[in-house]
Amino acid sequence: KPVMAASAVAPVAVPYLDCNGTTPVYDEVRAAMLPCFDASGFGNPSSGHVYGANAKRKVDNARSQVASLLECDANDVVFTSCGTEADTHAIWGAAFRAKDAFHVDMPHV
Repeated sequence: KPVMAASAVAPVAVPYLDCNGTTPVYDEVRAAMLPCFDASGFGNPSSGHVYGANAKRKVDNARSQVASLLECDANDVVFTSCGTEADTHAIWGAAFRAKDAFHVDMPHV
């Protein structure tokens, strides 16, 4: 469904097409995410404490839902923080897969 936004120049809502820096979320997404923003729902999923374990369960559940939707293994679903990170991940994945076809100069991180 198209994202509609109020317009200062048009008397009706118009499609919002500038999703480079920010993207509105669907009501269903907002409802699913709200519990993650309160004091009992947030945490670093990589941490060993109870807050991290709760967050990890939520991330793993989301990963399973995406995998089910895409009909793939949950281990193949990678969440990234931005488009640039996703692009880099895809490029490196393609480069490693085709590593015999050309030389890949790996930076030392």
